[in-house]
Amino acid sequence: MQTINQLLRTLKYPPLPSDVFAPAPPNVLIEAVKSWPQSTIPDKVLMRIIDETYQRSVGPHALKLNRYEAFSSKVYGELMPSFTSDIIAATSLHKDSLFIDLGCGVGNVLVQASLETCCKSYGIEVTPTPAEMRREQLRQMKKRWGFRWGKWS
Repeated sequence: MQTINQLLRTLKYPPLPSDVFAPAPPNVLIEAVKSWPQSTIPDKVLMRIIDETYQRSVGPHALKLNRYEAFSSKVYGELMPSFTSDIIAATSLHKDSLFIDLGCGVGNVLVQASLETCCKSYGIEVTPTPAEMRREQLRQMKKRWGFRWGKWS
């Protein structure tokens, strides 16, 4: 694991040139991101962002979600990211759209809609625990990812 971490650090922070006045070598990770089309995030990167944000904000508190009766009038289950992408495509959601998720739970669909389209996304959740986890996902997104994505709350 140490070897892998060292390789990742080397990619993220390439060694500096011996001449301190020489231009710094290009960072291959930053150059790769700059090569993406401005309108989209590659699917694998999108799924990684969604998953990592979920694991950091919802994962540590997942047991609290088990306290609710599944498929009751307030709990419906989660949509898979691939199905959410299909819905986004079928509805032609775009950056000027307003997306409202009634019963948004922990906010996974809000995150994905905002990332995929840069639309404004709002979620309404009446159950306190998932609503707090949705707010935590928003905090994690703002804290960790430095690119333009749609407004959501």
